[in-house]
Amino acid sequence: MVVKAIDFMPQILGDFIKEPRLILIAGHPGSGKTTLAMTMCLHAMNAGERCFYISFQEDRERLFKQLAGVGIELKPYEDKGLLKLIKLPLVVSEGAIQELVEGISRDVMGFSPRLIVIDSIAPLLISIKDDAKARGLLQNFFWELHRLINGSVVLLAEVPLGRELAELGWAEFVVDAIVVLKYRTYKGLVERVMEVKKVRGRELNVAELPFSIQENVGIVFHRPMKLSEIKSSKKRRLLAVGPQGPYLKESTGPSIVTLIEYPPELTLSLPLLYSILLHMASSNYGKLLIIEYWSPEDRIKDFMMDSLKLYGADEEVIKRILDNIVIRPLNPTAYSSPELFSRILDIVNDVKPMAVIFHDVALPTKVAVDVSYYASLVYNLLLYLKSIGIDVVRLCSRVDSFTDLYKVMSDHVVSIRCKDSICDDYVVYDYIEGKIVRRSWTELEEEVKTLIGYLKNQIPTAAQVK
Repeated sequence: MVVKAIDFMPQILGDFIKEPRLILIAGHPGSGKTTLAMTMCLHAMNAGERCFYISFQEDRERLFKQLAGVGIELKPYEDKGLLKLIKLPLVVSEGAIQELVEGISRDVMGFSPRLIVIDSIAPLLISIKDDAKARGLLQNFFWELHRLINGSVVLLAEVPLGRELAELGWAEFVVDAIVVLKYRTYKGLVERVMEVKKVRGRELNVAELPFSIQENVGIVFHRPMKLSEIKSSKKRRLLAVGPQGPYLKESTGPSIVTLIEYPPELTLSLPLLYSILLHMASSNYGKLLIIEYWSPEDRIKDFMMDSLKLYGADEEVIKRILDNIVIRPLNPTAYSSPELFSRILDIVNDVKPMAVIFHDVALPTKVAVDVSYYASLVYNLLLYLKSIGIDVVRLCSRVDSFTDLYKVMSDHVVSIRCKDSICDDYVVYDYIEGKIVRRSWTELEEEVKTLIGYLKNQIPTAAQVK
């Protein structure tokens, strides 16, 4: 689930405005340290507090332009007197450090901020690495600064590529919170992760949190779905595909996950799928969301219309079915695994469907960088959808043994077997009632035609409407 950093950071670090903290944000160049720090400033300024930003690298114009590209407009806050940004030169001696500390203290007392950002301390410390006295003076000043303003001080530290935080080891003992921003490249995609190493006085439940930097939005976190308990949903109408085929019933148990596995050449040519759609349309079940991993929306609709016509559906029946369907195509190779699942959750929250069909789940599985990690995300997504009362149908072409794991994550498994492109029957495994039933393909096609006839009779003619 996507959450904006401005809303989520206080949940991680606590109320860093009212509770004085010394916070270290470390990371490789380009990992998002400045964007995250300025997002924390936004949180403070939106609450009416002042933020004092001290930079040793970027001047005002360049920093403002850079942050505007990710949706952070700073000038309105500066005009209101809530933001002050200054650029200071690097220093190389104890005397210069003493002068720097005194100058910052005067500016701070004159501006009265509740949040100070120092960007960045790494080059500052490196410039005086051989002067132990100057280094100690500077570190003590950082520690006392957050007490001086009765607010928080955020120190940014740039970690060279290929190195870890060990070179700033003193910080572990001085600061109240350590946040490390990392990024890695997989298959041409950038995957960003925030590691929370320490937050004094708070229990850490999440060690790593995936995030992305989005244009005009800024930093957003992709909160992992981890349900410690498997819960039932409230009483509701349930869609399932059992031994007798698709059916609807009242249930107080969890929602149903159905896996339909089939030879890859069948794609959407599945009478079982159209039987599901017709059951939903004929009973006013509610909206169905289709997450599509290959074809555009218009192609899916055209394919469905042509298939339904072959079974005898007219335009009114097809319209009624398509009116209940929302199709959202996603390219799984364009997202990291956490981003893909966050996107799916956002779509689910937006559409609010009664059921979700995923087609074809073999595709994102095959392109996933870390298949075991991807499988854990699938598992938690299914548990979450079941807990909020959303039924799930997962269409999966049989391309490798990974579908066996998806069977374990399902309540009903429908296995379609074909020989020489001829599909005679299919097998339904009902794990809830412990039944295994073989059904005729011809029988299912007749059921689709019967449901179409039922829908035709339900839809009033033009003469009846008048």
